This record gives sequence, C-alpha cells and structure tokens, in this order.
Amino acid sequence: MRLKALIFAIFCTLLQAYGSIETDTIILRTDIETEKITRDLDSLANSWYVKMALKYLPEDFESDSVGEQYPDSVYTQRLSNIHSVINLRYNSIIRNHIHVYTIKEINSARCWD
Repeated sequence: MRLKALIFAIFCTLLQAYGSIETDTIILRTDIETEKITRDLDSLANSWYVKMALKYLPEDFESDSVGEQYPDSVYTQRLSNIHSVINLRYNSIIRNHIHVYTIKEINSARCWD
C-alpha cells in the first residue's frame, strides 16, 4: 500500500512539474499571433519612451494641452464633430475615461520611476 502511495506521489509531482513548464512557454501558431505580440511590444516600448520624455524633458510639454481639463461643453462639441456611424454620447462614464487617460495617466507618468 505504501509503495502505491509513493508511486502516486511521484507521479503527481512529475505531472505538476511538467504542467508548470508548459504554462511558461509561448507557442505561436500563426503569423497573426506573431503580429499581435509585435504590436503589443511596440506599444509598450512607445509608452515607456513617452513616460521617460515626460519625466526628463517636462519643458518640452509645457505648451501641450495634454493633462488639462476642459468644461463638459468642449467635450460634447468635440464628440459631435467626429463623423461616426454610431452616436457618440457624452456622459459621466465618458468624462471619467477622458479624465483617466488625460489627467491621471499623465500625472502618473510624470512621477513614474
């Protein structure tokens, strides 16, 4: 009985070790996946360069409008000027998204190490 328990424990250990090796491996099956990974890595690299520029060259961005808050009427007008198949509404959810991507992200990028 102990021999069966020992063999079962060894089998479970080997199975777990083999499973963890496979989960750490990226297997690309198509060129589409390769292109997506390339785009994602390019986007990450671009974000890093922008954050570094904001951190070490803040004077280059002083006249930039990024990071400024505007009244809701400005956002409503800008959304109405976008030619779109769907109706682009402005509400509190949209305002929060704009705030996150224009105010919070910029401020966190300036403080990022």
